[in-house]
Amino acid sequence: MYSLPPPNGVKASIMLEETGLPYEPHLVRFDSDDQLSPEFISLNPNNKIPAIIDPNGPDDEPLPLFESDCSDISRTWLVGDGRPSDEQRKLYEYAYAQVHTNMEILRPGMTFKEFANQAWKIPEQFVKNRYCCLAHGIGMVDEYPSIAHQVDWDSAGYDGRFEVGMTVCVESYISADGGSQGVKLEQQVVLTEHGGVPLTNSLFENDWL
Repeated sequence: MYSLPPPNGVKASIMLEETGLPYEPHLVRFDSDDQLSPEFISLNPNNKIPAIIDPNGPDDEPLPLFESDCSDISRTWLVGDGRPSDEQRKLYEYAYAQVHTNMEILRPGMTFKEFANQAWKIPEQFVKNRYCCLAHGIGMVDEYPSIAHQVDWDSAGYDGRFEVGMTVCVESYISADGGSQGVKLEQQVVLTEHGGVPLTNSLFENDWL
């Protein structure tokens, strides 16, 4: 196994430990660009950790194992027959507006703080139950960056810039303080020069709007 201690690398070693598979660890040092070396590229052409080589692959040939994909979207459905109530439709409308407004303002070069400051303003009655972040990166799980709400910036925010090629999940949870209903929506996008492009064709309930 070729890796290093950050979460993605540790998960691979945890899997090997829990399954009891014997393995030999090899440290990949980013400070010396090991991941860009011809030797590592021969194991994983995408130059990412972790990479595992199974010496006993098909036909007794070594089998390289690398990369993991994660699809992270959220949709809200109505359970049972019929139409959503007026309250449910209004909550859905708010969540839809939050996700789509924040997708539209997302641009490469924008700082995380600029995004937080320009993000859709959550109505006061929903602020207490807001989702934990406005958006987050994605790899094997939720990863860097995690964009704090403006109201949380002093305690949870950190700055950086969105870059072309980043995959970002734009989040919303809308539920009134003390209410009995809630709507969770999330859209996964890849950031291009012109903004975020959805990575799923999973539809929203537009006829609820």
